Amino acid sequence: MADIVFRAKNISKSFFGIPVLKNINLDMNKGEVHAILGENGAGKSTLIKIIGGIYECDSGELFLEGKRVIFNKAADAINNGIITIHQELNMCAHLTVMENLFLAREYRKNLLFFILFIYIINLNLKFNSK
Repeated sequence: MADIVFRAKNISKSFFGIPVLKNINLDMNKGEVHAILGENGAGKSTLIKIIGGIYECDSGELFLEGKRVIFNKAADAINNGIITIHQELNMCAHLTVMENLFLAREYRKNLLFFILFIYIINLNLKFNSK
């Protein structure tokens, strides 16, 4: 049986009465890589922002390593090891790619994880470039 490290269960979110997410479920097992795909307005960014602590869901639950978690702000998610790199690309131009990736975390603690992650998705980023 796979080790579920993250679970989103029955996540729903509406804005001004308009449903954006309705009972979304997601299990992430140890060692897996996931992609969330969909058309514009499908709710991809909303789901990521809920997982990253930027938005609160209207209903549903998040679990990290089997324990229910509540992220009231991005810092709560970051403190639990969930870091969101937003698509808006609000990066710091004076920092390297690697420095931008680790703005919210300790550099040494997660260096190997991010190098492996970048290798897996084969981005060929040069970590010392700006």
